[in-house]
Amino acid sequence: MGTITPTKIVLIACGLLALIMFAARGCGGGGVENFTEPWGGMSRDEWLAQKSRREQEEAKKDAVKEKAEEKEKKEQAQKIKEDAEAGKTSVNNTRLPTRRSRNDPTARRKPQPPGLPGNFADWKPEDYYAAGKTNDRRMDKAIRYLGNRHPDKKTAVQILLKLLAEPASDTQTVKSRRSRRKGETQRIEAIVVALADADTPEAWRAIERLAAGEMKTADELLAAVAAAEMLVERPSRENEDALLRTITMAGRSCNGRRAGDEQRREKILAVVKKSAAPSLRLRLAEYMIAADMPRERFDELWTCLGESLPENLMPQIAVYQCGRLAPETVESLEKRFVAAGGFAICRLLGAPLPDKIEKDADAAPDDYRAVAGRLWSADFAGAVGRRLLAIDEMDQNKELISLAAAIPDRSLRAALHRLLELHWDQEPKALESIAFGERAAPEPGFLMSVKMLPRQDPLPGDEPRSSSKRRADKRGASAKAQALLEARRQRDETARRWMAYSKKLTQAMCRQFREAALASPRTGRRAGDSLDIDAFPIKPHPNAEVVAAYKLDWPEDLKGTTESLAALSPLKVHYIRTAQLARPAAVVGYYRRQLPAHEEHDTDEGIWLDALDRPAGSSLARSIDVFVEAADLGNQHLANREGRTIVEVLVVQCDPVGQSPPKTAGK
Repeated sequence: MGTITPTKIVLIACGLLALIMFAARGCGGGGVENFTEPWGGMSRDEWLAQKSRREQEEAKKDAVKEKAEEKEKKEQAQKIKEDAEAGKTSVNNTRLPTRRSRNDPTARRKPQPPGLPGNFADWKPEDYYAAGKTNDRRMDKAIRYLGNRHPDKKTAVQILLKLLAEPASDTQTVKSRRSRRKGETQRIEAIVVALADADTPEAWRAIERLAAGEMKTADELLAAVAAAEMLVERPSRENEDALLRTITMAGRSCNGRRAGDEQRREKILAVVKKSAAPSLRLRLAEYMIAADMPRERFDELWTCLGESLPENLMPQIAVYQCGRLAPETVESLEKRFVAAGGFAICRLLGAPLPDKIEKDADAAPDDYRAVAGRLWSADFAGAVGRRLLAIDEMDQNKELISLAAAIPDRSLRAALHRLLELHWDQEPKALESIAFGERAAPEPGFLMSVKMLPRQDPLPGDEPRSSSKRRADKRGASAKAQALLEARRQRDETARRWMAYSKKLTQAMCRQFREAALASPRTGRRAGDSLDIDAFPIKPHPNAEVVAAYKLDWPEDLKGTTESLAALSPLKVHYIRTAQLARPAAVVGYYRRQLPAHEEHDTDEGIWLDALDRPAGSSLARSIDVFVEAADLGNQHLANREGRTIVEVLVVQCDPVGQSPPKTAGK
């Protein structure tokens, strides 16, 4: 081969280039040579111009679309503004709908009745009916407008009642059964509220008929419950009458069938149980007492009143008297009455509350005077007295006895005394909790019932009794004689226990009245002077300083309160506590001279002078107790040495509880 020169290289390159171009033209299937195939058969400039025209057309379409959406937003805002001008909504608090995809089904608006005015004042009755059938979004506001602002109340009530008789929405607008049920519930409740807001006789009659199931509605049970709730929530004498008629009458549904009446009454009773005012509860209780109804019906009504709620206390006091409650229910109520009665009597006496009552919020009635008037009425006292006659074991009826002891009624005092006399041998164990800082607080006249019982001072020791018994055994006493001796010993022991209890009870009452005096603005020596100490039945020692004084005169002090309290039997209490430097024996002698008929008992602190009598010319029996304590001399209470001497005098006057005071056994 020869040498490759630059000329040869150029010739070879040109040949290769020609060969490549020929091959490319052959693969294209022949035809005219075309170097612009990448631009779709057009030049690059032509392709760019076409693209620009296409982008301009799409931009115009987007601008038209945005303008249409903006127009739609303005139309919706205008409608919201019109609603706001009708007083039912606020433009500032309304959220405008956001843009949604054309394929989103929720973007489609619900069909609306054509031509409904924007202002409810311009709506005609047919507009409301048309809006109700199509579930117009403004329907709830329209219902409120009918109840609150419609100028023609009669027409508004007629429209509301017709709306109530029709379903809240049709199946075309609300396809879901659950949604349809929810819509009906809301619509019925809203219409009942609007009827109450209309506040016309026709509207309230319609509500009563709804509660009784006497009107056709889309859901009679739901309408009845909504109507009952409205009668309870807006209490008045007329509404209470309507609700009582609904509860106490069997009623009949609007189509003449009794089906559903029991279910409706059960629902209404649940409403009463939950929300009824105390006045309605008390009227229901009075109906239960007066009506002669089957047991199951009585028990059904009692479910409204049986819970331990403050608003049920007065109704429970009323139903207790009818004698139709189950024994366990009666015992539970008596426990509650003891606490409530103790609270009432302590408040009326101005005395401090027992510990357990003070800690028991349920025992503190709002109106203790009204509660006392119910508990202290003659009817209630008679019911408690009848229960007392049936007692066999006092230990098993502590609550009932405590309740009777807290009621200041002459007949109940006598019944309680007869009970204690009949069961005297059972000793005062059932009474130990009364007046000793627990749940009970007795009335002052209870002291008379206790002191009228046989009592005896404790013996110095058991030696005489045991020696006598040993001598009788040595002489070979018969079994009968030994039984008599044992019975006598037992009676003496029982009498001593009653004496010890009467002393504790008297001291507890003295403490109660002392604290009442010190808690009152009428206390102390200067305040004691304002009580006219000289008019007290037992005059204090001339040299004594009055530390505390208390005076009670019922029913005189209770004038202007409830009728039952103003009609109480007479009860008078005088209490004085004095302190002085004196010879205790001289002080005891001073009070002995004022009590010609009395018994003396030794105490750990000093001397207790105890008397029962009936002053000449008075119809009231009188209990007098004088405690003399030698504070500085210990048990040397009869010493002639001078020392600080404390005296407490308690005088209780009330109707006699027995024929005549028994002779109290001395030491």
